[in-house]
Amino acid sequence: MDNFWLVCVMVTAFTLKGDTTPLEHTYACFNSVLDIRCDPDQIIVFDKARYGRNDTLIASRCNTLFTSKCDVDAHFTLNRLCSGKQKCALLVNTELFGDPCGYDEFLKVTYQCIPNIQVASQCQSLGDDPHLDHGYLASPNYPAKYYMDAECVWQLQVQPRQTINIILLDFELDVKRGGFCYDFLEIRTDDHTYFKDCGALGKQSIAIRSNRALVRFHTAQSGLTQRGFVIYFEGVGPGCEDLIIPTNGSVVYNMIEGELQASVTCHQGHVLLGTPDQKSKVMHCYGSAWNDTLTLDECLREYN
Repeated sequence: MDNFWLVCVMVTAFTLKGDTTPLEHTYACFNSVLDIRCDPDQIIVFDKARYGRNDTLIASRCNTLFTSKCDVDAHFTLNRLCSGKQKCALLVNTELFGDPCGYDEFLKVTYQCIPNIQVASQCQSLGDDPHLDHGYLASPNYPAKYYMDAECVWQLQVQPRQTINIILLDFELDVKRGGFCYDFLEIRTDDHTYFKDCGALGKQSIAIRSNRALVRFHTAQSGLTQRGFVIYFEGVGPGCEDLIIPTNGSVVYNMIEGELQASVTCHQGHVLLGTPDQKSKVMHCYGSAWNDTLTLDECLREYN
């Protein structure tokens, strides 16, 4: 098959709920160049990468055979070569990705161009403000090697009744020595440690059963530093803030068929503001906003 260059990019819907940066899909045929370029103030973050012949459309475009279930995960390879950079060009061949299907494989990639301003990579401590709602965290100096003798702590917080989903997008720390991680990333709440590890890991999700979490990055005074990590976090579930409780009323929250609702009820002898005799109402949480407002003076004394 003749050598040629081919790259196709398509913008699709979001997969990271709180993130406003679109996912982009691209591919490169065998012996062609994968060329990814973000704006100067952005970095590349990979979502998925597969190398093989397990896609009928791309196989047709690359003039090669489609082979069902013949592909391998190339996410880690791309992370090591390109993640965190503004642009990246790679020749797709067996030297980089192997030969899982025998010949003429292609590379299929999903990635994002993340603005630098959205990535928190400055080392923080417990006294700093928490990161709210959703966002990216990265090791200091990412994607260059992180610093030795570091102790960083980031606090995460989402809305009440939400839980937190954390995605490890890129992860490479120093390996275990004598069965012990001297450099490690730890993710925990007050009563449970959800993750604590080092070495090189692929993409994975971590479900936190709380609306608060602590991310700790510790490095030893000596060792072999690596490129570090990038993680994404977001709140899961209805994301509306708690309502103001009226002076002469109450608010009760309920989950009805997956929707957060708030039942507002005035105390005896009081009615809702702007109504002659209505004593209660139901408010609905749509995304991150309530469909109505509530004030301290919502419930007024009823006059006969």
